[in-house]
Amino acid sequence: MTTVVVLSGPPKAGKSRLRGDLYRALRAAERRAREAGLGLRWFVQAFSPDSEGQWVNDSHCLGRGEVAESLARRAKLALKRSGAFFSPGWVEKAARQLEGICRWADVVVADLGGLPSPENERIVGAVWPHGPRVLPVVLTRDGEDSGWVAFWRAIKPALTSSYVGPYRDGLGERLADDAVGPLPESGPSVPGVPDSVAALFRGAVRWHLRRIGDDGAAFSETAVADAAAAFWFRAQRDPDGAHPAVVAAAAVSAAMDMVRAAVRVVRA
Repeated sequence: MTTVVVLSGPPKAGKSRLRGDLYRALRAAERRAREAGLGLRWFVQAFSPDSEGQWVNDSHCLGRGEVAESLARRAKLALKRSGAFFSPGWVEKAARQLEGICRWADVVVADLGGLPSPENERIVGAVWPHGPRVLPVVLTRDGEDSGWVAFWRAIKPALTSSYVGPYRDGLGERLADDAVGPLPESGPSVPGVPDSVAALFRGAVRWHLRRIGDDGAAFSETAVADAAAAFWFRAQRDPDGAHPAVVAAAAVSAAMDMVRAAVRVVRA
C-alpha cells in the first residue's frame, strides 16, 4: 500500500522547507532499506505551478537560494501571463501525474501549494481510487491554517490530519518515519523465531520507541505487532515463505520476549 504525505498550509508557512527535509529523510530511509536487503520506492513532488521544486531547496544548501527563488518567481510570472497557471489542462496533467506516481511508489510526498481550492481537490482526488494511506499535514502561520483543516474535513470527514501546527525542526524526519514504517534491523538470532521475523520485530521496537519518545506515550506491545504486520502486508513479502498471519501466530510469543528484553535494555 502506498503512503501519501500531503503538505498543505498557507503561503510562507514552511512547506517548501519541510518538503526538502522529507526529501533528505527519505533518501536516508532508502539507504537503510537497502542495507536490510529491501527496496524503498519514493517520490517527492510539488503539485503547484509556482516552479519551486526540490532544485530550490538544493540551491539554498549550495548558498544560491536567492538566485533560485528569483528564477522561480520569473517562471511563475511567465506562467501566469500565459494563462496556464492552474489551468484546467495543467490540473488534469498534475492529477494524472500523482495517480501514476502512487501506482509506482511506496511513499509519495505531494505539496499542494498555499490555498485550498477546487483545483487542489481535483489533484489530491486522484489518489483515492488506489486506496492509499494518506497523511495530511497542515502547516500553520501565525496560528492560521487558511482553511486547510476544513478542506480536509470536507473531502474525507474520517481522515485525521497527521500534523497541524507550525514548521519545526525534526518534523520531516518524524513524518518520513511514519510514512516508511519500521525497517528490519540485523542482530542476534532469537530461538524459535525466523531471522527475518526477529529482524522485523527488532526494527519495529526501535520505531515504536521513537514514536513514544516524541509523544510521551506508554510502550505498547500491540502497537509493535501492528507496525510489524503493516510492514509485511505493505511490502507484500512473506517472511521465510509463510503467510504473515501464520508466521505471526507461531512467532509472536518468542518475538515479544525479545521485545520485552530490548525495552528493558533501552530503559536501563
